[in-house]
Amino acid sequence: MRIYAISDLHLPGGDDKPMDVFGKHWQGHYEQIKQFWRENITENDHVLHCGDFCWAMHLQNAIPELNEFAQLPGKKYLIRGNHDLWWSSLAKMRPVVDESITFIQNSSVVINDDEKQHSVIVCGTRGWSVPGSSDYTQHDEKIYAREVNRLKLSLDSVKTILKDCKYDSRELIVMLHYPPIPMYGAAFENDTDMNRTLREYGVNKVVFGHIHRPQQVNSIKFERDNIKYYLTSCDMVQNYPVTIY
Repeated sequence: MRIYAISDLHLPGGDDKPMDVFGKHWQGHYEQIKQFWRENITENDHVLHCGDFCWAMHLQNAIPELNEFAQLPGKKYLIRGNHDLWWSSLAKMRPVVDESITFIQNSSVVINDDEKQHSVIVCGTRGWSVPGSSDYTQHDEKIYAREVNRLKLSLDSVKTILKDCKYDSRELIVMLHYPPIPMYGAAFENDTDMNRTLREYGVNKVVFGHIHRPQQVNSIKFERDNIKYYLTSCDMVQNYPVTIY
């Protein structure tokens, strides 16, 4: 059993939204992802998608691509990105997708690895631009504070599913859409309420997306305070889902 992560597929969602207008590296990106997926990922594996799945404005327009996504091997876990305007309540989304897709929204799930006798707990939320990021302004303060609280809600939800862990050997993975720290320049070393929360709750790994410009990041994979961080925007990882477990 393996766990992979990828994000920011930015599929059309029924709209004329070709991604190659943002550069040649987007040409045929989903076909590349699907080819790698089918050749390397099995039904026993799990894939975390960290937001910005498609451009659809309404859930009904996202369903065809969610159905196609569901046909790929393995279990899939989705969180909301800033462009996922189709995202609705869990009560509305769950009935219209295949059971191989799980939506994570201030919630958590357990993945038990019987071969390694190890339990992996996954939780997540969207996040927001953090203080020190180039795009952060005073107008972001309220939304950011709310998202910090939502992260805490997600992490608190872990207590309710510990009974589903088959093994005492465990790790905790958090899915975010936005990076929890500034990703570029001297601010890269700054602490935020986001990463302080991750540290306080004993998180082991964090996967996130949102960023699409190499010049905006110091590193796409790094370790800090004993937490491993992975940037998984598909265009930043050459359209290969990243192995995180």
